[in-house]
Amino acid sequence: MYRDFKTTVLQGPPGSGKSHFIRHYIQEILDDPNDHGQLILIDPKHVELREFAKSPKTLCYLFKDIANDFDKITFPILNHRFIQLKEGKSNQDEVKLYFFFDEYLDAFPADQENADKAIKTLINSHAQLNIELIIATQREGLPPFFLKKADTTIRFDINDKEYLGENGSPDFVMYRDFRSSGISGDQLAIKNYLSSYEKTIPSGSPVYKFSASNGEEPLTLLENLASERSKTNKGIQQEKWAFAFINIDIKLMQNLHFFVCLKNLISIADKAKIVIVVFTQGQEEIPLSIQEKLQTHIHFPVTQ
Repeated sequence: MYRDFKTTVLQGPPGSGKSHFIRHYIQEILDDPNDHGQLILIDPKHVELREFAKSPKTLCYLFKDIANDFDKITFPILNHRFIQLKEGKSNQDEVKLYFFFDEYLDAFPADQENADKAIKTLINSHAQLNIELIIATQREGLPPFFLKKADTTIRFDINDKEYLGENGSPDFVMYRDFRSSGISGDQLAIKNYLSSYEKTIPSGSPVYKFSASNGEEPLTLLENLASERSKTNKGIQQEKWAFAFINIDIKLMQNLHFFVCLKNLISIADKAKIVIVVFTQGQEEIPLSIQEKLQTHIHFPVTQ
């Protein structure tokens, strides 16, 4: 699923899910016998990615003196690919390179300006060079170009620390994704993402699908379920996670009652063990009042 995101920028505070996303992305590459790509792992904290340091597909794992080692290891490879481009040759037969930055703004503290320029060049030509970049940061400050040119941008938020990170349900990792997501952007990318996501849902888990076309019954059923589950913790750990896919179409955009119900539902979703995925099928943006309640917001640039 994660490779569909391609070059991706991740932003969010500590514990919000960035490293979790990256680790699963890497694991999918390692588990895929048909993916012969190589990993370049940049981990300034020397914590999150070191478990993959000795993986057979890892070309290098950098955590100290990153700037020098990055240039030393990647320059010959990338220079060869740039020469190929200049000569009108394709790099698609070259091994795909995956660059993972677990904390980009801590990786090049001594020369951030030149690092930004170098990474900007790679992002701008990533498809032609046959590389992908996954860039995570806890802080604001990434060059606007990174956000503009990335295939996907993902914002992670924390709304209720009690139900996230170290204290979250161990079942969270089973779904290989986020328990609350807002998705906007390209219609085809959203459709592919949702199709992949649904395949990760454990057998027997309740699934609700809601849009203006099927009335308010699914939302009412979901509200009742959330209300029942959130009233007591007795037996809640034995309950299966429920999944709700809510398509906010043009008609729903004008339904104030719907948004009031949705905000209340999202507020208690984690305690009620309900995964909520909110999305739009066009260029409409999910209302800010809902975005602020969601733990994660994913944006696929709209295909022209």
